[in-house]
Amino acid sequence: MPSGYGRIDALDALRGFALLGILVVNIQVFSGWGFLGPEGREPLSRSEYDHSLLFWLKVFAHDKFYSLFSLLFGYSFVLVAASKGAFFHLKRMFGLALIGLAHALLLWPWDILLMYAVIGVMLTPFLRCGPKTLLSAAGILLMAVGAGRFLLMDAAKTITWHQDWLSALAEQVPVFAAGAYGEVRQANQALLPANILDRLADLRPARVMVLFLLGAAAARWGLAKPEPKKARALVLIAIVAWPIGLACAIGEQWLVEQGDTTSALFIVNETLAGPAMAMVYGSLLMWLWNNTGILGRLLRTPFAPIGRMALTNYLAQSAIGVCLFYGFGGGYFAEYSLANLMLFSAILFIAQVLFSALWLALFRQGPVEWLWRWQTQGKRSPLLKTTA
Repeated sequence: MPSGYGRIDALDALRGFALLGILVVNIQVFSGWGFLGPEGREPLSRSEYDHSLLFWLKVFAHDKFYSLFSLLFGYSFVLVAASKGAFFHLKRMFGLALIGLAHALLLWPWDILLMYAVIGVMLTPFLRCGPKTLLSAAGILLMAVGAGRFLLMDAAKTITWHQDWLSALAEQVPVFAAGAYGEVRQANQALLPANILDRLADLRPARVMVLFLLGAAAARWGLAKPEPKKARALVLIAIVAWPIGLACAIGEQWLVEQGDTTSALFIVNETLAGPAMAMVYGSLLMWLWNNTGILGRLLRTPFAPIGRMALTNYLAQSAIGVCLFYGFGGGYFAEYSLANLMLFSAILFIAQVLFSALWLALFRQGPVEWLWRWQTQGKRSPLLKTTA
């Protein structure tokens, strides 16, 4: 994690852990499994496990790891801005937007980096605020998100953004399954505007801003520091957030299975589940890795290298998934059950862990991180490590 371009291993490890969760969610789209109906999923090998597996993935992974990733981005934005200033932060956001746009158009239109860059710019006025101000702003905005979701239920009858997105998606899925790469790029271009509008209708930017503010507050409090006072704060956060997050996450999915996605109870559960569970994951793992001696260091060691190259590895997951499953590549679109995809995700993540460790043994940072720093600083820094 950059602070004067130093690293905090526990934060890098948290980023790596978040990438694992993001992979097990995104693989459902890369592979085409997420586009299948029940009749298409049933014939697949090991599909008998998929229903219960999907329920628990939605409880513990969907929206939870992206929320953790967002918290960590907010944390890093504050550390970098404190060291380098607001203008430097804005230059970084411009570079991140370019990376995200390229990712969305060339590989995968569900990119999150472009949105992170835009919301990161909106975070700029808060970069010098104290933790109480940041926490208050996050709380107010979170309540506004819940109220907005409730009000938008009626507006959804006249606002057709989600329906437009579903229609655009239905037109492009066959291209992912069997189209040439040029056709996939055209499909990405067609889907990107629809994705943006759908996220606006879901208030996704406001949700991300809440998480950025919470991450920024955590940075101001220095919760990643291995100090007794910080350890007690992390335990307290976990104790408060765990029952709220788990109850809301299970409640949300139970209501979905009952066909209730419009009640006030559903909106409350949906609004709170992601941020609360992300706070649980972040606080518990930070406490574990910082306060359990050798055991903590051993547990965080596999995650730190992949987290240090989080941007490279996030993009690599898209590239590998698209090239393996889409029609222009391996052609395995919609051919594997969710259970088999989880096995593949574990293998891919282990391979990324090993690759990241080997890469960082030779180089100072990941290749995309190096390019991003070059763009931000305006000069090329050394990539290869020296033995001098």
